[in-house]
Amino acid sequence: MVIGLTIGGVVSWFARWVDDGPIEIVISILVPYAAYLTGDRAHVSGVIAVIACGMYMSRKSPEYMSPQVRLQAAAVWDALTLY
Repeated sequence: MVIGLTIGGVVSWFARWVDDGPIEIVISILVPYAAYLTGDRAHVSGVIAVIACGMYMSRKSPEYMSPQVRLQAAAVWDALTLY
């Protein structure tokens, strides 16, 4: 869980200076993979790391993502999950 929170904190800190919608969406896609792989390499649950990271970042996303980018990201995630 600490690994996921740490990754979420670092990414949310870094994302404050990124002001390009597509790049922010790519970051939102890659971060769960990074959290999982980091947790797995540390021999802890990668799934719990992803959940902790996702919960932290979803709580902090209004601070570093504009509403338009959040709407675009939601559309991309909907397309990726193939409702």
